This record gives sequence, structure tokens and C-alpha cells, in this order.
Amino acid sequence: MLLKIENLHVSYGAIAALRGVNVSVAAGTIVTLIGANGAGKSTLLRTISGLLRPRGGSIRYCPDADGAAAGVDLTRVTPHETVRRGVVQVPEGRGIFANLSVADNIALGAYLRRDVEGVERDREHVLSIFPRIRERYHQSAGTLSGGEQQMLAIARGLMARPRLLLLDEPSLGLAPRLVQQIFETIVRINREGTTLLLVEQNAHMALHVAHYAYCLETGEIALEGKAAELAQRDEVRKAYLGG
Repeated sequence: MLLKIENLHVSYGAIAALRGVNVSVAAGTIVTLIGANGAGKSTLLRTISGLLRPRGGSIRYCPDADGAAAGVDLTRVTPHETVRRGVVQVPEGRGIFANLSVADNIALGAYLRRDVEGVERDREHVLSIFPRIRERYHQSAGTLSGGEQQMLAIARGLMARPRLLLLDEPSLGLAPRLVQQIFETIVRINREGTTLLLVEQNAHMALHVAHYAYCLETGEIALEGKAAELAQRDEVRKAYLGG
């Protein structure tokens, strides 16, 4: 198991945001977290990234192919060390540097890397995934459309060469045509070998591309299962799929 979260508790002061959450992410898969606003989905990603510290529980990351030993507990390392180990988050709202060029934003994704030739190969690869970003390579990132900014945010994340990519609401605010394009890209990234943990309000699309799914309700896992099977459950269809 690439990532194993056990009995995770996270609070904002006296408010419990996550209560005893257990989530597993197998290498090579897409796992999605669905749930209403305020359910704790983004909190979970931010805790994995080290931006929030839990009150209890563990987040075990085991990047070795044989799943050797216990891996590392990400709750005990800094955010930049989490990135160095191969866990990278693309935040909700994209978080691009609007005053910098597209080129500079992409370069910042590789700021921890020292393999110059590898960085150049990966730059060319992400630009092949996002040709529209290549076309706007020397523009200010703030001049991009919302969809292009989301592409740039994902491209920047890929430049860190993640083993596990955390995507927080990648379709938020995008037109339906661009939503389809973003999800096609997510599938491509996964097929090329990157594991993804996806937080997404568009439950229909998320369950369509994911292998496994968890439903968060008020900080607790209410349901889990294979994504295709979860999409057929009446309670999921009524709550998240419009019927």
C-alpha cells in the first residue's frame, strides 16, 4: 500500500474536522474522496501534505515497490520533505504565481530537484500533456483562463516527479468542456504511472475515473468501496449524483 492513513484526528481549535479517518491508497490507482462542503476532504489532503498537524493517528507512506517496513509517517516530516519524498499537492484554487510567467511557474515545481537533464525531459513531457500551456509559455500566468491555470497547476505539480499526486477540486469553476479535458488528463497521468488521491465535488466524474472511493461526512468515512460499485448505491446517487 503506497499510503495508509489510520485513525486520523484533526481539529481546528475546539472544532473536530476529521474523526478517526482510515484511508488506503494502493500504488498505481486513482482514489477519490467525495462529500459535501465542510466534510473534511481538503483538510485530509492538507494534513497529508504536512500543512496541518493531526491531533492523533498516522499517515504511513511506503514508496518502496515491495511495501517494505513501515515506510515513513508523514505526520512527522516537514511539508518540503514530504514533497522531496514524492507526495505533491495541487491545491484548491490552483495557487499559481500570477505575476510570474508560465515558464517560471513550471520551473518552481522542480525547485527541490538537481537533475538538470531530468528536469528538462519532464518539462517537455508536461508541455506535451498540456499543449495550450506550451503556447502560452512566456505569458504571465495571471493572463491565463481558469482552465489554463488549472492545467498549469497540475503541470507544476508534475515537475516535482510525484509518486503520489494530491488533487484538490481540479474541476472547480470550469466549463463542462474543460472539466472533461481535465479528467482525461487525470486518467493519462495515472496510466503513465502516477498514483492519484483526488478530492472532487463533481462526484459523477470522480467516480467514473477512480478505482476506489471514500465518502466523507462531517469528518468521518461514511462509505467506501470500488468507485464503480459506489456509484450504483442509492444513497450515493441521491446525495451526490442527482438521483
